[in-house]
Amino acid sequence: FTFDFGWTVSGLITPSDPGRWERGDPEGTSYQGSNFNPEDDVNSDCYNYAYITGLTAAGGAGGNDVDDFNTILTSPIFDLSANQSYYLTYNSWFSNGGGGWGGGSSADDSLTVSITNGIDVVVLETMTANSPNMGQWNLRNFELSEKLTLTSTMQLIIETADWDALGGHLVEAGFDM
Repeated sequence: FTFDFGWTVSGLITPSDPGRWERGDPEGTSYQGSNFNPEDDVNSDCYNYAYITGLTAAGGAGGNDVDDFNTILTSPIFDLSANQSYYLTYNSWFSNGGGGWGGGSSADDSLTVSITNGIDVVVLETMTANSPNMGQWNLRNFELSEKLTLTSTMQLIIETADWDALGGHLVEAGFDM
């Protein structure tokens, strides 16, 4: 994400909410010994940019995390209609914890990475509070023609959410290519 190629941010989260997806150099946060927001983007890529929820630390975990709604990151449309193999490689980050204080429930939120060909949507990855390897960058790789028919109208969709309106959950996510 060294260059801004026009990914869009949507969802029920408001444009002024600091927990929405943002492109930049992340600032790390932790809570009770667990990483919530990454300190850096993936160090094996070009430069220092990733898409992160709550890009800045703002006083620690919970200061700029996703609260009460979803935030969706969508790629520009890209063409994979040529007759060849295409692989999608990315790194995802998800942290979900807390709950129990302020009347909140157990952490039950998610990060979902999907791909669409303009007709069908296929989920490539879902992380929850029960997923292993939370609070770190996780490398993923998919041969896309094994997932769906490739077209000239492909898009990636990355969504994370904190659905507990009572508050109390910590929800942070990252996406880097």
